[in-house]
Amino acid sequence: MSSEMIRLLVTIAVILGSMLYGFMTMAISRRITARVQNRIGPPLKQPFIDVIKLYSKRTFVTHGIMQTLGPILLMTGVISTLILIPYGKGYLSLYSEYGDLITVLYVMAFGALAMALAVGQGGNPYGTIGVARGLTRMLGYELPLLLAIVSLMYIHKTTDINQIIANQQGSIANWNAFKHPVVGITALLAMLGMMGYQPFDNPSAPAEVASGPAGEFGGKFMAIMMTSGAIFVVAKLVLLVDLFFGGASNLFILAIKIFLLYLYPLFVGLVFPRFAMEDTLLFFWKWPALIGAIGLALAIF
Repeated sequence: MSSEMIRLLVTIAVILGSMLYGFMTMAISRRITARVQNRIGPPLKQPFIDVIKLYSKRTFVTHGIMQTLGPILLMTGVISTLILIPYGKGYLSLYSEYGDLITVLYVMAFGALAMALAVGQGGNPYGTIGVARGLTRMLGYELPLLLAIVSLMYIHKTTDINQIIANQQGSIANWNAFKHPVVGITALLAMLGMMGYQPFDNPSAPAEVASGPAGEFGGKFMAIMMTSGAIFVVAKLVLLVDLFFGGASNLFILAIKIFLLYLYPLFVGLVFPRFAMEDTLLFFWKWPALIGAIGLALAIF
């Protein structure tokens, strides 16, 4: 068996593993949320049951080719992001040699823009409002996130994620989150918007916009969106672990770091109610952006 075939099989295994881990993480977060609210919560198998049921349903309603392609392009962007990110200290790099940090940031936005076009073709006013909120939120958190990442590029003099991971080895003190705390704080604040949980879940707020962009999708389309969301959660957390928390020496340690990092936006969401859109923009363009600008100045000068 050729090396490329082996890499392809490993890539498929990583995609499936990320999907399963993402759904399990969602299930655990539901149970944690329920316990905080003095409820029992759904069983851990519930996300798997939901997505299997949706994949088994027929989809009869469509408003055009773009609405059909939207979830598929979303999945394409998510998987492309996943395979361009190295997993740990070089033991599982997949296709990371074909794209650097700039490429990953570009591909991460591809799926969201595709979904915006798909929802717009549906004509649902709640979906359109949700898309507008989602793009506005993205405009808010991407500024501090880019400031943090550009700071890392200046600090490490590279855009290669593998090299950034290698530069953090030796001890915990070498992790960017601790060695460059201003940059790390900026990234952690921007992460709240990137993960999309409360208080920054404006695009899908059920009580306000009836789940927003997801309102016009059902059946297999909804299942693809749920699967993409599960994989994307893992991809974003792996990227943050690689850039700021030293990567990982094996998949077990990586899984632990991902889960611990995932708990941070989850518990923040349990404490704070949903922000209004103007408050969301004000939050990201105020403190995270200011801290990020300070971090970038320290990195350059």
